[in-house]
Amino acid sequence: MKKIALAATMAFALSACTEIKCATYKDCDEEEKTTRLKCGEKEYDVYEWQLCCNNTSLYSTKNQRCENGVVEAKCGGGWYVPTNTAFCVDGNVTTDKGEFTDARDGKTYKYVTIGTQNWMADNLNYEMEGSSCYENDPANCERYGRLYYWDAAQEACPSGWYLPDETEWQTLVNAVGHSSMTEGRLNATSGWENGNGTDEYGFSALPGGYNQNGYGNTQYSKYEYIGLGKMGHWWNNREYSLDCSISSWLYGWTFALNGNIANYRYWLSSVVPYYMHSIRCIQGVLPKPNIVLPPHVDQSAFGTLTDSRDGKTYKTVKIGTQTWMAQNINYNTGSKYSQCYEDKEANCNKYGRLYSWEEAMGSWDGDRLCPSGWHLPSSAEWDKLLHYADGKGGRESAYESLTAGEYLKANEGWDDFRGKSGNGTDRYGFAALPGGGGNLRGGYGGIGKSAYWFTSSGVNGNFSEYYYMYSEGGGVSWGNRGDPGLLYSVRCVKN
Repeated sequence: MKKIALAATMAFALSACTEIKCATYKDCDEEEKTTRLKCGEKEYDVYEWQLCCNNTSLYSTKNQRCENGVVEAKCGGGWYVPTNTAFCVDGNVTTDKGEFTDARDGKTYKYVTIGTQNWMADNLNYEMEGSSCYENDPANCERYGRLYYWDAAQEACPSGWYLPDETEWQTLVNAVGHSSMTEGRLNATSGWENGNGTDEYGFSALPGGYNQNGYGNTQYSKYEYIGLGKMGHWWNNREYSLDCSISSWLYGWTFALNGNIANYRYWLSSVVPYYMHSIRCIQGVLPKPNIVLPPHVDQSAFGTLTDSRDGKTYKTVKIGTQTWMAQNINYNTGSKYSQCYEDKEANCNKYGRLYSWEEAMGSWDGDRLCPSGWHLPSSAEWDKLLHYADGKGGRESAYESLTAGEYLKANEGWDDFRGKSGNGTDRYGFAALPGGGGNLRGGYGGIGKSAYWFTSSGVNGNFSEYYYMYSEGGGVSWGNRGDPGLLYSVRCVKN
């Protein structure tokens, strides 16, 4: 049975709550087998890297230690006691934070070293398109920095600094010694209406609030600016998509802090990108994976397929070891489960037909939708395509790629998104077009903006699986839906 030490003197078992014999034992969730301990008046979950020092303060074994009942942190090759007057800067303990100047506008920012990271100790205040001051008051920009839309945030940090991702925010929190509460260690010592922090590491987080009425959104117009003095939200550089019926949204991630005397909490959450949040940059160059993309397809990869049932001819393309139709199928089954977008034949000719999952599977009459020698691809076959297209070559399934859509989307036909082209490069000749989707109740949506393709994976129309792309970004996402009335496109793959 695995054991770890508690305050260097006590041991407990992770696998069975009832075996714990510990003076600081607080509670035990038998159903979840989650052990809860107390450190002072605070409860915490058991983690190998998180321990209690002198029954008063939590600390991280990764970057801290408990020495003579006091939590010390690493700084370079030594140790120090973090306070709001003693900081680690570039491996040296100092009473002053580091400083750097943004060459773009001459503004000067403080920075500190926390664990292994150099963080800005001020919110960014660089004026650019897609940013604003809270309530458009320049005084708020001076104190709290500017608020930014997600896409603006991706380009906002000065040279030599970049927007962190959620793992880097988590590393920051781990470095100050707590998994679910920061105990005010990151919060500034003033400016928080519901309780100031201790700012032991000099991060000096301020509650700059946020804006949730960007890009013409009127739903929250009454609450355009929220939370000044009460909460802070900071963007990170990762995105993900969330499928909503037959439309899709791009979401961004934020790191958030509140200032509550009883419980300083942080959380990582996803919000729509037309919100505006603060920015903290981290020093370095944004890490980019070393990915070598497969070469562009050449003419030898292309072919044609004639459907003997109706005489229609389709382009085909070999991508990796798979041969795909390079167009959505447009075979009229003659049933209500096969429709043109908005019942317009021109849309069928351009984007192919929309089908229910049962129709795509041939479940109604046993006649498969794809022509002889071809079949409706499974989710695993889509995953293989995506792994090849984005150059990562993995085997994860269901796989959602952040970049494959850029290479699989057609180089024309996609609507712009916030002034940026939604088209792809069509690197592999897949030529994905935004045919939108529909349902048997007569609704249609997303043409020009999104594309959805059914797979053969699913059970009797319940939670049928599909993949989709959208104008905003280069991602391809996986979804499942229990609505048998949905109508999506179909691409066939060769047997």
